[in-house]
Formats: sequence, structure tokens, C-alpha cells
Amino acid sequence: MSALNAIRFSLFGLLVSLTLLNSTHAQAAAPEVNIPVPPYQRCDSFSYQMTKEDIEKDFIVDLPEQVTFENGVMYWESNEQKFWPGLTYRENDIWYGKASITLKMAPKSGIATAFIRGKQSADELDFEWVGKDTARVQSTFFVNGQNTERKEAVYGTAATDLAAEFHTYAINFQQDHIEWSVDGVVTDKRTRAENPTYYPENAREWKMNLWNAGAGHAAWAGPTDWYSEPKSVRAAISAISFESACGADVVKGEHKLLGGAVAAPVVAAPAPVVTAPVPVVPAPAVAATPEPVLPAPPAAQPEV
Repeated sequence: MSALNAIRFSLFGLLVSLTLLNSTHAQAAAPEVNIPVPPYQRCDSFSYQMTKEDIEKDFIVDLPEQVTFENGVMYWESNEQKFWPGLTYRENDIWYGKASITLKMAPKSGIATAFIRGKQSADELDFEWVGKDTARVQSTFFVNGQNTERKEAVYGTAATDLAAEFHTYAINFQQDHIEWSVDGVVTDKRTRAENPTYYPENAREWKMNLWNAGAGHAAWAGPTDWYSEPKSVRAAISAISFESACGADVVKGEHKLLGGAVAAPVVAAPAPVVTAPVPVVPAPAVAATPEPVLPAPPAAQPEV
């Protein structure tokens, strides 16, 4: 049994060594992923078909059961139980450029339709529609989550009901100015020169959705009453696009440093191949076979 255990320990040590060696080679051979990081800018212009497959390539779909696609139109539906459908751009490679959406807003008091560059509590550029007012769209911006200088939104209007007809809205975010436009007409503008210390710098994210603003902001969006008609409401989207601000001198698809130079591909140095040393597993000591204990000879019997 002792010799058998020694063989088992030796085989176990060999198996551990082979496993470590294979793992080291596998890690070294793994492909490197070239992911641009700030301050890189995706130099491209792109638009999306209103199909599930095309949208999910670049967007996370929030509440996907409330997002549907019919005849080239995407719909977001909001009701009492589920009121936050929409999209979040999943990459981190856009910064300056023009983001556009063609939509019909959701027409119910308390429900807000939102198209946003940036994120809450940070730099943010907004188009928002409140369901109690289907004649106007509101534009505003935040710096570090604050709008201390500009508390009131600017209102843009169109010739028709914004919930009944499609209109195209665009936020053009540049290093020195921001423009909000409706159907190609600028309705709001902000320049860095107006106040260089109060200008959004890092509005990188891109979101669009419905949300129940009446639950906490009824004075602004109107109260939300799910007992009155309509008991569910939809926004309709027929186009989404983005045009980068890299300039004509940059090859389409490249990533550009915000300082102006085209960023070289980020290629990580190959990991060194390290051969794991084979651990030396000492064989267990073989216990010495004990000397047999012989019975003592019988004591001599006294003579009678």
C-alpha cells in the first residue's frame, strides 16, 4: 500500500504541472481586444434601421418587452406597471457630433419623452417632451449635474401636433458651441464663449426613453393618472443617426484623439510565455517494516 501511495502522489504532481503549463500557454495565445478609450472619438457617420437586429447592435434596450418594431418604426410603450422603455448606446466612442432622432412624442400627462447626450448628475444635453403639451419641445443642458445659470428650458415648436406627426430633432454638440434644431431649424444655441466655465465638456453618453415624470415632477410634466384614458401610451421612432465631428481629413472608421491627431491602434504587448516550473512532489516516506515481536520463551519449571 505504501508503494502505491507513492506512485499516486507522483502522478498527481505531474498532472498539476501539465495543467499549469497549458493554462499559461492558453492565456498568452488569447487575442487582444482593441477598445478605444477616452479621449478617442469614433470618426464615422451612421444611421439605424428600425429593426430589432440593427438597434441591438449598438444599443442596450431597456424594458425590451415594451419596445416593438412594426413596418420600419420602433415603438416605446409606457403603462402603469412598466413606464421606462428606451435605448442606451452601449459603446464609449462618441463625443462631439450631431445626434438626431425622428419621432412622435408620447401624448399623456406626466409621461416625458427624452433624447439625451450625457448623463444625469454630470454633463447633459437634453431634448424633452412632456405629454401634457404636444405643441412644444424643451431644450436645456446641465454642467456637473447643475443648471444654476440657466434654470428655464427653451421651447421649440413645429407647425403640427408633435404627437401626431413625425419631426426630426438634433443635438449638435461641438467643442465651441451646441445647437438644438427641429426639422433643420435651430431653435436653441449655446456657445462656450458666453461662459467658458459653464459649458458641458464630457457629454459622452447617449440615451433616449420614456419616463414617468409625473411621479415626482408633476408641476413640470403634469400629473400621471393611469385610471384615465389613455391607460397606455406610445412614442414612435422612425430614424436615429449620429454624425461625428472629426472632420473630412480623417478616414472613416478611424478613432481620433480629441487633440486632433488620429489615434494609432491600441495594441497591447504580447504577454510573455512563462513555463510554469514542474513542482517536485516528494514521495511519501515509506515506513520501515517493524521487527516481528516473538513471544518470550517459557520460563523454566522448577524440578520436583
